[in-house]
Amino acid sequence: MEHSLSLSTISVVECDLTIDSYLNIAAGVRGSSSIKKVDLSRNRVIYDKVAEALSKMLQGSVLTHLKMRHCDIKDNFGALIFKNMSKSTLIESIDMMNNLLGDETARTICRELKTAKTITEMKLDQNIIKYKDQEEIESYLKANRYLSNANLDIKYRQLRAVNREQEEKERRLIEED
Repeated sequence: MEHSLSLSTISVVECDLTIDSYLNIAAGVRGSSSIKKVDLSRNRVIYDKVAEALSKMLQGSVLTHLKMRHCDIKDNFGALIFKNMSKSTLIESIDMMNNLLGDETARTICRELKTAKTITEMKLDQNIIKYKDQEEIESYLKANRYLSNANLDIKYRQLRAVNREQEEKERRLIEED
């Protein structure tokens, strides 16, 4: 009998992660085909190597949700983390509340959200992001939510059409008998 284990969520909260720990987690998530959610809240991100590893993790994984609250992420590190966000085709939700993100991160997020259409939710409260930048980010997220809903509607219609075709084939087979 063959067994397989599939890990879908990693939660490493308040563990005083080292640089090596972050690098290993980022590499593991990036190399996994099953990890969808990562919570690294209350672990400080104070090195650019960590921010770069997290950026690469975002772009090279099947991750859909990232949560990093209370991590003391400075503005320049936030910008590093988000700089390749548009290369991640699956990320839907990012929660980085209670950090030190500011103008540089906000500009990077706005630039990346122009092409990162899967992201529909970002929690950036209690950072140093200006209100006008928050509004711009929210406008991109609203557009993404609209696209996401439109895509779901299209998939639903396609599924209904396939079901109707199948029902019609079954009806014809019954009539032929």
